[in-house]
Amino acid sequence: MLSLKKIEKKVKKSPRLANKRQNKGEEAQKKPRNGKQMSKNRNDDTILQALLSQRTVREAAEAANVSERTIYTRLADPAFRGAYNREQDDILRGVSNHLKEHLRQSIACIVDIMEDADNKASERLTAARMILEYSAKFAEIQNITERLTELELKIVNNVELTREKVKNSA
Repeated sequence: MLSLKKIEKKVKKSPRLANKRQNKGEEAQKKPRNGKQMSKNRNDDTILQALLSQRTVREAAEAANVSERTIYTRLADPAFRGAYNREQDDILRGVSNHLKEHLRQSIACIVDIMEDADNKASERLTAARMILEYSAKFAEIQNITERLTELELKIVNNVELTREKVKNSA
C-alpha cells in the first residue's frame, strides 16, 4: 500500500505544481517584480503543498508557517480551491493507477489461498468471502457508475433540447 511518505513525495514531484513554479519563474523574468503578488503566489504554492501533504488544516498551517485562518481564507477562494481540487485529483489518480497495477496479483494471491488444500479451512473461507464481498462491491459500483453516466447523458440532452427551444422561440 502507498504510504503517506510516498504520497508526499508524489505531491512534491507533481508536474502541475512544477509547471506553475517554472512558469512563475519565467513570468518574473518578463515582468517587473511586484513583491506583494510574488509573495502571494509563493505563499499559495506553500499552502497548497502543505494541504496536500499534511493530514489536518492545523498541521498544514504549521508546515506552511501561516495561520489556520489563512488556510481557510485561501480555501474559500474559488481559484485556489480549484487548484487544490485538481492537485488532489492528480494524486488520487496516481494512487488509483498504482493500485490497479497490483490488482491482478492481489486477486491471484487470494485465489491461491482459497484453492490451496494445505491451508486451514478458515483461511480458505476468509479468502472466498473476500472474493465474494469485493465482487459484489465491484458489481454495485459498476452499476451505479453506468446509471450515473445515463443520467448525465439525459441531463446533457435535456439542456441541448432546452437551448434549441429557446433558440427557436426567439
